[in-house]
Amino acid sequence: MDAQSSSEKQHYGSDPKSVRKTDQYQAEYIRSFVAKWDELIDWEARAKTEGSFFIDKLRERGVRQVLDVATGTGFHSVRLLEAGFEVVSADGSAEMLAQAFNNARKRGHVLRTVKADWRWLNKDVHQKFDAIICLGNSFTHLFDEKDRRKALAEFYAALRHDGVLVLDQRNYDAILDAGYSSKHTYYYCGDR
Repeated sequence: MDAQSSSEKQHYGSDPKSVRKTDQYQAEYIRSFVAKWDELIDWEARAKTEGSFFIDKLRERGVRQVLDVATGTGFHSVRLLEAGFEVVSADGSAEMLAQAFNNARKRGHVLRTVKADWRWLNKDVHQKFDAIICLGNSFTHLFDEKDRRKALAEFYAALRHDGVLVLDQRNYDAILDAGYSSKHTYYYCGDR
């Protein structure tokens, strides 16, 4: 679908730099945006750069079952499946989950997907996990401290005793304080 219908255009409100409510992601992750996401991210380059770091850390802790709460288009869910973990893939965007499911299928896997909002995660996810991963700087979608605390409580409730939470979040304060210095490592490859 090349042309976006008026009901499927991203909308950022009258002040796009204003602080958004957590639910804003629902207006941003529309089909046309999601379809381009994998064009921007080179899975092979990202896998090479990350190496086996997350897989090794999870194995060190004896993890078998993983809940990927920020599935996006499925990169980490697929990598974990290929490494032999049992994975449930959750995301707040049905469009992202559909893309993740298709990406996994292209690689010979079937994702177990759940559409879930982190703030009420356990309404939709009904089991305990050895580990929960929230990668890709996704936690920053929770703009309100109350929402962040609620999500963390939901993550905790979905973990087994001694479970592991792996949460990737940029340290924006340090970036602002010290300035940004790129390592020139890109996953967002765009046009080549």
